Amino acid sequence: MGANNSNPDKWKHAEPRGAIITGNDGAGKSMLLLAAKYGEIIPTNPDNGYLDETLDLSRRRKLKCWAVGATGGDGHTLYTKCAKNLSKAVVHVVRASDRRLVSSLWELYKILQVEASAGPSTIPVCIVLMCDDPAWGGMLELVTREALPPGGTPAWSSARSWLAAAGVKGNADPQDGEATAVQASVDSNWHDEWNADWEKVRESGATQSHSFPVVQEAKESPPLAEFHHGPWMVLPIDPVGNPQEALKPFEWVADSLALAPEVDERLAE
Repeated sequence: MGANNSNPDKWKHAEPRGAIITGNDGAGKSMLLLAAKYGEIIPTNPDNGYLDETLDLSRRRKLKCWAVGATGGDGHTLYTKCAKNLSKAVVHVVRASDRRLVSSLWELYKILQVEASAGPSTIPVCIVLMCDDPAWGGMLELVTREALPPGGTPAWSSARSWLAAAGVKGNADPQDGEATAVQASVDSNWHDEWNADWEKVRESGATQSHSFPVVQEAKESPPLAEFHHGPWMVLPIDPVGNPQEALKPFEWVADSLALAPEVDERLAE
């Protein structure tokens, strides 16, 4: 993906914070960033390291971005360093045709857990759904803050809730019909193609893409809503069909961060 492989331990001393782009290998992180930068689809391949670009956005705003592409068993190490040293916002890419949805959701959860290690986090999070498969419609309820970690909030049905298996009850008011309906709907559009990833994550205790450790216990993996309180957006897009859509998540991040316009020093004189 045209990766830059400099030492991430030095970033906190040399790089401004910006948006990190995360997701499974092959999700389209580099494609999204390059399409946002150049307005066209540029072929890329999954790779180790990261790709960094500064995007020119509307109203003369600029946003530094890193697409993190770490493959293999130690991939979670690079993601962790990015979350600690670079992140001012997270753009998480989910490809609808990728059946490793559970791995992707757990990795987003773990990245935000690291980012909030010093206290509750308020960074903006944008979920980009790459609509390359009709399955994307069934993902909408699964990529909400209230659904993370997978199976670890009262929003999941008893069939997939490890909280329920441990005897932890949901927190919905039974008199609140709307809340009960929302909880019942989170995994109501579940696709059987996601079952294999669900089982592999459960059995191995790690995600398939970047080997993030997964602990299905309430103490170690509390609901995301308990420690992340920042802006949250889900954007279904098709940058292959319309490369201009690639800018949408970054414009939203800039709005959420209230980025100021870049001042042209020549005009300021």
